[in-house]
Amino acid sequence: RLRDGMRAIDLLEVLEDHGRVLVEAGYIHFELLRQLKASLHPEHLQVVRLGSAMQKAFTGRKLILAPGDKLTLAYTNNAHFKGKAADTWAARSLAYNKLLAKDEVQPTQDRPFPHTLDEAICCRLVEALDIAACSDAMLLLHGLAPYEAKEALARHIDFSLEDLNI
Repeated sequence: RLRDGMRAIDLLEVLEDHGRVLVEAGYIHFELLRQLKASLHPEHLQVVRLGSAMQKAFTGRKLILAPGDKLTLAYTNNAHFKGKAADTWAARSLAYNKLLAKDEVQPTQDRPFPHTLDEAICCRLVEALDIAACSDAMLLLHGLAPYEAKEALARHIDFSLEDLNI
């Protein structure tokens, strides 16, 4: 919240100097948007959610929330968030990060949004894992590259990557 608040203050100063500004920010920056909305007249703020259409096409959902993002949002909105849900999201986040491709992938005709597709696949693979299954997954995935890790986890949990329809 603090960082987004500081960004909002800086952006408002840039707006005063230049009249217009384009801000690219991920969906997790809700506080930045909230503060800009509170400070600007609605006609002076236009929000474009670039990822929503492609994420909906891939998953049927407007927004893909990775486990770490869910955890961050929960802590942002409730500093006292804890318990099994927090522990499970933290464990899933570790497995998700092991699965997610780290290299930049160039878009192709068949995969115009490769990173978003990879995020969707990784989310689907870890969303049903409990803490014990995440622990097992981390042992299984140790030393594997992300692509190999996705295939190994899918086999381990009897999940067909082809059935994702994405």
